Amino acid sequence: MSSVSSILHRAVVKGDFEAIHKLMGDLILSKQGQALSSELLRNSSLRKKYVLTFFPILQRWDYDQLISAGLDIVYKQLEQLTLPSAISAFACFAPEWYVIQGCRPSPGPVEIVVLTFNGEWMTHTITDGCFRSQISRHAEGNLGFNYSFVGILNTPDASGIKTMWINGTRVVCEIQNCSDSLYVDQIDDLLYLYRQAETPLDVFPDLIPKGVFELAKILSHPLKQQNNWSKCIRQENYFGAVTSASAHTTIVIPLYRLWHQFMQGHLAAFSMDSDFLSGQIVVMYVVDDPAIEYQVLNWARIYLHDCPYPVRIVSLVHNYGFGMACNVGVQAVHTPQVVLMNSDVMPIKPGWLQEMRHMWTHNPTALVSAVLLYDDLKIQHCGMNLAFSGTQTSPVPCNIHVMKGVHFDQSIDQFPDTDVWNVFAMTGALLAFNRELFLQVGGFDPIFGRGDFEDVDFSLRWKESIGPLLITRAAQLIHLERQTMNVLMSDQRQWQERFNSCCALHLNQTIQQQAEDAWS
Repeated sequence: MSSVSSILHRAVVKGDFEAIHKLMGDLILSKQGQALSSELLRNSSLRKKYVLTFFPILQRWDYDQLISAGLDIVYKQLEQLTLPSAISAFACFAPEWYVIQGCRPSPGPVEIVVLTFNGEWMTHTITDGCFRSQISRHAEGNLGFNYSFVGILNTPDASGIKTMWINGTRVVCEIQNCSDSLYVDQIDDLLYLYRQAETPLDVFPDLIPKGVFELAKILSHPLKQQNNWSKCIRQENYFGAVTSASAHTTIVIPLYRLWHQFMQGHLAAFSMDSDFLSGQIVVMYVVDDPAIEYQVLNWARIYLHDCPYPVRIVSLVHNYGFGMACNVGVQAVHTPQVVLMNSDVMPIKPGWLQEMRHMWTHNPTALVSAVLLYDDLKIQHCGMNLAFSGTQTSPVPCNIHVMKGVHFDQSIDQFPDTDVWNVFAMTGALLAFNRELFLQVGGFDPIFGRGDFEDVDFSLRWKESIGPLLITRAAQLIHLERQTMNVLMSDQRQWQERFNSCCALHLNQTIQQQAEDAWS
């Protein structure tokens, strides 16, 4: 019996469900489980680590069979140790992708065991409720549970889920298939919006049938409310010179992941620019990544203590994404004019801000930008147009950067008399505007998640309701494009871009009209 126990132990450690099931079956058929029952019950690790692995296996057998095999004692012990949980929503967004929302009477880990129709076993553990472990006591309604969890299941095959156990308890669930929704792979975006908007869990099941895009619009709606933006701020810190009472411009720079070399670059560039030494320009960093907040503030206390220009560091509660970080930052600004700047944008020489402010003076309702260059001085951005792929019934908009890859000197040769470009759309990497007009437009739409097309949508809404989109060639800066993103996540990145382009198509009438014209 000890050899059987050893084999069973190794199978549990490896998560080999088939081996566990076979060994249990042999014990049941041979009615030799009593000795093993006693041995397993003496093993404390059984109660702590392996309980949820054994229980689904035992539940597959008739209870009379467990009694005859002497395994009923183990079964009863495991039954008492399991924490019952209930499913409140279970949706299939693609053949192998499932989203499960559930609840439980107390906090703690949730382990999901799944058996597919193809006979494949899988486990999924939720250790902290995925987003928020504890919710209000009335949120789960009739179920009377106080704690919620949300999990994403990816089955090893596309055969579908046959049986599911949650914390050792078999559950009966009706899978709602949402695979006919638009760009269904973007589960992560839905859950991202779900977390940031703090949508009550009891509302979520009612939203699922609306489809992915409609669900995203509903979940992002609370984040569009400007009275909620200040709640995203966890703390503020001030460094450097005292802000002048006549301060007119704030540079808002979101920080995510990489930050050290960018802040060093800004410190060197801004400190050599006379515009920044007057006290009339404030630099605001919006820390949109709680993981780096401690390091950023420690660095700032050392290197920004005697900074020649005023610096504000605004730390956010969560990672809200580029658009929301910009929205929160602009709302927190105290100056009439704002410049949104990516952390990986670097001035080439002093005076760039003065050139952009000159544009404001003559065009107070304009959305202003500069020419952005790669480090080899080839153009990265000087305006955007749209092209469309896909089909007439399902067009997909794509950004086209005008003159991208052309050397800056060549652009001067091609357009010698053009110092200002009036463009179709602009990148969010560098934008200058009047603060009140930004808030009037509504800022960036939070539905776009972590980048792409929120700037196109914003700039087109600005052009439709406020004023022109202008780029001054007199100001040039370096843009180290995509430096804060993981280039290895190319597939996910493509799906993100596709989902965001779909959102832009459905949200912005100008893009809709462009799509109709493209296929007419």
